[in-house]
Amino acid sequence: MKPEFTRRELQMIQYACWSNSEISHELNLAPNTVQTYMDQVQKKLGAKNKREMIVIAVRDHVMSINNFKLT
Repeated sequence: MKPEFTRRELQMIQYACWSNSEISHELNLAPNTVQTYMDQVQKKLGAKNKREMIVIAVRDHVMSINNFKLT
């Protein structure tokens, strides 16, 4: 069964190619808040890190590769 994600968790997946400090600045969130969301998403996907989180999200059709923010 696919996990359900909040709007903010999906946004974290979109920005997963960025550093947490870049995400924090872009979304006007505290760095600890970004880390908390990343931890939640990684746990839901069973990922050990951001790289694995991206691979699993694409593989499991949580997010299309075209939806990731690269710059």
